[in-house]
Amino acid sequence: MLAALAFSLILILGAEAKPHPTSQGTAPKWLFKTEGPIFSSPLVDSGVVFFGSRDKHVYAVTLVTGKLKWKHATNGEVNSSPRVSDGVLYIGSDDHHLYALEAHSGKLTWKAKTEASVFASPVITSGERVVVSSTDGVVWAMEKANGDQAWYYRAEGEIYSSPTSSIKGDIFVGSRDKSVHGISSKGVKKWSFETGSHVDSSPVEVNGVVYVGSRDKNLYALDAQTGAVKWTFTTLGDIFSTPCVQKGVVYIASADKHVYAVNAKDGSLKWKTEIGGRIFSSPTVAEGAVFVGCEDKYLYAIDAVTGVMVVKYQTLGYVHSTPRLVKGLLLVGSSDSFLYAFPFPPPKDASDGVGAKRSEEDPPVLNDL
Repeated sequence: MLAALAFSLILILGAEAKPHPTSQGTAPKWLFKTEGPIFSSPLVDSGVVFFGSRDKHVYAVTLVTGKLKWKHATNGEVNSSPRVSDGVLYIGSDDHHLYALEAHSGKLTWKAKTEASVFASPVITSGERVVVSSTDGVVWAMEKANGDQAWYYRAEGEIYSSPTSSIKGDIFVGSRDKSVHGISSKGVKKWSFETGSHVDSSPVEVNGVVYVGSRDKNLYALDAQTGAVKWTFTTLGDIFSTPCVQKGVVYIASADKHVYAVNAKDGSLKWKTEIGGRIFSSPTVAEGAVFVGCEDKYLYAIDAVTGVMVVKYQTLGYVHSTPRLVKGLLLVGSSDSFLYAFPFPPPKDASDGVGAKRSEEDPPVLNDL
């Protein structure tokens, strides 16, 4: 089915003074405009899309229509991506705080102070704690109920990597001290593994193996208990993105303009596909496709088995946000300040082309903020 969809869907600037994407092919179902670039990755929970913007706000919009439910102001850019647990949304801000907001209303439950910007995304551990890192190299564990500090761990370099947690509650995170850190559920160092450069990639742990990229151009598979290397896969560019592991395959994107599919057991290459620019977005896999954003302003869908290009959608800015596919809507943020909701799969009668002008059929820009 995916092979039949192998064509490009082009979106261009509309004719109005305010930039508005339009298309002769498939337009987004809806757009939501903020007042700043969106590098935060959207999260969907109970029919609501949550995300942050560099306009210093956290947003909640309805999945079906893209209409605003609520927004919550912080005092800094919100590059962090949200997490929701038990009706509470957790997200960081550059104002040196981790926020806990009621998911249905945006009302503040609590906020916890860190010592630097929170660029990373929080993780909820099995021990009912919220763990997040700040750019000064500290990993913070806060009590989920009230935000009280449970423990902290300090690396030797800045941290832009988001922590991940194992079922046992161990924490794994990268740092600009060139290392990947394994931390116990009590905040005690278990191990560290030194790579050849900064580790801005966020680790993932699957079946006792930690997968993580480094700016030394390598993807590493590490033993979650000891940090010992199981295998290494080398690309031709820095790896900023987070690996995605599905059905024994590790999908990773590199600044060398390629998306890679690697065997999770031994690190052998299954396929690689070149796209149009450097990649800071992290790949996600759903419905047989790998979705990833790119600095060339496109969002790509690639066949997960073959690596063949399926479709691409154009935004008006860099796509560093990680896409999410939920109920036929492909959600992603762009540096053009829009959150996009594209249909996937696209309609079979969609046609290629450029030069279209805005018409009555174009989707609404939902900027009723």
